[in-house]
Amino acid sequence: MFWFFFVLTALVVIVIGLVAVGRVTLTLAEQPRPSSYELDEAVEFVADHLPDAATAQLSYDEVRSILSLHLDYLEVKGVAFEQGTVDEHETPTERDQHEDYREVRLPEPVEFPAWPEVSPKGPLVADDDEALPYILGRLAETNHEIDDVHVVQVLEVERRYLEAIGAIGAAVPSPDDPGVQ
Repeated sequence: MFWFFFVLTALVVIVIGLVAVGRVTLTLAEQPRPSSYELDEAVEFVADHLPDAATAQLSYDEVRSILSLHLDYLEVKGVAFEQGTVDEHETPTERDQHEDYREVRLPEPVEFPAWPEVSPKGPLVADDDEALPYILGRLAETNHEIDDVHVVQVLEVERRYLEAIGAIGAAVPSPDDPGVQ
């Protein structure tokens, strides 16, 4: 009789474990995979896909500056965040050992008056039309002399990179106009 209860208990434990693992697996399978933006990879992708006229004018460092500023804009909007933490007491050499560390030295966060507060509910949206003036303004503050056309070209190619890594979702349909029947 003892063996019967022992086997029954073992079966119940196994069934509970399988149900729990199966439920978590199904939940995770339904969620989209998080996109990971690798700055070095993005610089390489953008530099390889820029038009020849832009490639002749822009260095890798300038492309990196533009992409870093765009990432800063996305972070300010709440659409992106930087993984990992950085200990402020670490030396620059120790910081460089972190794989996911990216340091961009900028004076202070810049907020446009037109930017609404980030809402925790609903989809997060970053307007492409706001990114360009943000980047151009920051480049002017740091005395970078990069042609505006080249900045636009870098952002267009970066958009293809973002689509390739799955960071840009499908277009959101416009809501129906309540006045039209």
